[in-house]
Amino acid sequence: WLGVEMQPLSRELASHMRLPVDSGILLRYVYRNSPAEGAGLEVGDVLFELEGEPVDVNRDEDLGTFAEKLLRAGAGASLEIGYLRKGAPATTTVQLAPAPRSAREAETVKVEELDLTVRELTYDYRATRFLEPERQGVVVVQPPVAVSSNRNRVAPGDLLVRIDDEPIADLASFHAVL
Repeated sequence: WLGVEMQPLSRELASHMRLPVDSGILLRYVYRNSPAEGAGLEVGDVLFELEGEPVDVNRDEDLGTFAEKLLRAGAGASLEIGYLRKGAPATTTVQLAPAPRSAREAETVKVEELDLTVRELTYDYRATRFLEPERQGVVVVQPPVAVSSNRNRVAPGDLLVRIDDEPIADLASFHAVL
């Protein structure tokens, strides 16, 4: 896991940005506390080299090849990355980490009596909402239909942190409070 959201660098985009390369990966998002952030990478950087080899990515379909190289290297691998920041070349070494579970992979629980479905709080949920890494709770996936007319109802994506003044840290504490 590198901890970035990637966009292919098309030849047109590279030309528009006046970059000295015509392929690579534009970093659209760098997750907090990720290997990429630890290596000093930032949003807007363009990855153009991995372990001395060009990053030949111009289309979305090409991103899979780059991701596959990271997967083959594995968690714990140290990789040298060449990147451009504001057009100036630089290098850094990144140590890959095990991938945290994403929202798509999260454990989900449906509480039939409440007609409510929640899931565990994941790294990507915290990161995209700029929450602190230690933030706890469960995420609403499907709120109860019966509260749809209530303006103060819970909605998909809401973070439940308390029920009746009882803190909700995770799915286990959610079950305990229920």
